[in-house]
Amino acid sequence: MRKALSTKSVISKIAIAMTDKCSASCEMCCFKCSPEGKNTLSTDFMKDVILQASKINGIQSIGFTGGDPFMVFDQLLECSAYAHSLGLRVSVNTNGFWGKNEKRAFELVGKLKEAGVESMSFSADHIHQEYVPIADLKMAMRAVTAHNMLLDVTIMETSTSENIVRMTEALRPEIYQSSIANHPMLPAGNALEKVKEGEFIRYFASKAAYCPFFGMASLNFDGNYYMCCSQFCREIPPLNLGSAHEVKLADLDRRISSNDYLYVMLRRGLSWYVDLAGQLGYEIPQYLCSPCHCCYYVFRNEKLLDEIKETVKNEAGRLRVSHLLGN
Repeated sequence: MRKALSTKSVISKIAIAMTDKCSASCEMCCFKCSPEGKNTLSTDFMKDVILQASKINGIQSIGFTGGDPFMVFDQLLECSAYAHSLGLRVSVNTNGFWGKNEKRAFELVGKLKEAGVESMSFSADHIHQEYVPIADLKMAMRAVTAHNMLLDVTIMETSTSENIVRMTEALRPEIYQSSIANHPMLPAGNALEKVKEGEFIRYFASKAAYCPFFGMASLNFDGNYYMCCSQFCREIPPLNLGSAHEVKLADLDRRISSNDYLYVMLRRGLSWYVDLAGQLGYEIPQYLCSPCHCCYYVFRNEKLLDEIKETVKNEAGRLRVSHLLGN
């Protein structure tokens, strides 16, 4: 039985990037994962974080990602079963490379189902499919639905890639039982070096920027906690909440709320920063790839952050007082 702390956390889910090992070496991978990845969190370390999560009121689920967690399947299985035993919902993100053999695919998914995994998310696009044939991905998806697990597919696009219509056509009929998310490729990690600038779809108006934070904090394979699971999170210093070897999970709420930059961002939106930067002569592109891309532009600029430090501090103080007064 879960023993919850009295105060409800703003964090509802923890995403654990178990490893930077992956079957693929995608040119757009935000964390530069590959088969040569050397960073993998220990099982005991992850189980300690999961135990902490189970004791916090508000945290309801654990998501395992990477790299690809199937590259460390025994750890994935043990940690999934442990999280499930503590009353947490469990999901897994993968590229489906393990779907090459039907018998093996059904066996792996069956074990995860028994361990308590409820849903699985697949990354599918023209770049992932350079490493994972469509037939293998479809077999992996088939194994998931056959075990009555929830299924979703995330498709990333560039300006010249096969669009979502072609990808969903290729994944029929397995795609019919899944939820689909479609996003533009982001200029982070490998993509900064290997993808041409013209490939990025810049559709998001920075003047209307907001933070889409929805309560998912992440534990990266580097051992650090981040406020979110954005592809840019490791490149934005204010989002680093500290080493999980030193910081307790219960302290993340306080670290988020006590950081003036984050406090103002969550309550006034990124557009507040974009407007302020413009007033001070800093140029933020009119259109970016996503809200997270805008966050990257604002919070990686150390000169800007230093110049607006007092303004942000004063605004954070005003907002905290207003919150205490119930406004």
